[in-house]
Amino acid sequence: MIKNIVVLLSMCAIGCSSAEATDKTDNWRASINALGPVQIGMSTDALQEYAGEIERQHGDGEGCIYFSPVNGEKDVSFMLFEGRLVRIDVYSRKTETLSGVRVGDTRDNIMRMYDDAVEEIDEDESHGQMLYLKSSRPEYKNYRMIFDVKNNIVSDYRLGLLPYVNWQQGCSGER
Repeated sequence: MIKNIVVLLSMCAIGCSSAEATDKTDNWRASINALGPVQIGMSTDALQEYAGEIERQHGDGEGCIYFSPVNGEKDVSFMLFEGRLVRIDVYSRKTETLSGVRVGDTRDNIMRMYDDAVEEIDEDESHGQMLYLKSSRPEYKNYRMIFDVKNNIVSDYRLGLLPYVNWQQGCSGER
């Protein structure tokens, strides 16, 4: 009997710790200016309050730094410029937009879903296409959601503030 209780407590401890290790962002949905409760414009401290512990991934030494959740699988990254969140990159199918679009969806699905709000830009063959989503609401005129499409499939997407969301190479992008 005591042996069974010890086994059950051990199993609970393993289950509880693995449940805590999941990325908070997995169930959040993306909009043109936010991922769940994480809003573009937040400070690093506010980001940590919502996303939990974050770790620095890389930066450019000129005020631009990428972070991602410590407990995550690096499926989401946060770009901060001069201490403010300016862009969020999504690499996983786990995180969908408010309209239900995910990494792995087709180009046609995005075009159907967002219709006239999407501008398509063809890149060269190695980079594929980019689909730019703009909001019709005036308060979001400086925000975009950009879907990177390769072989007609969404490989990743990003959302955020202009001009940062346009930088194809992240922190090392155009300035």
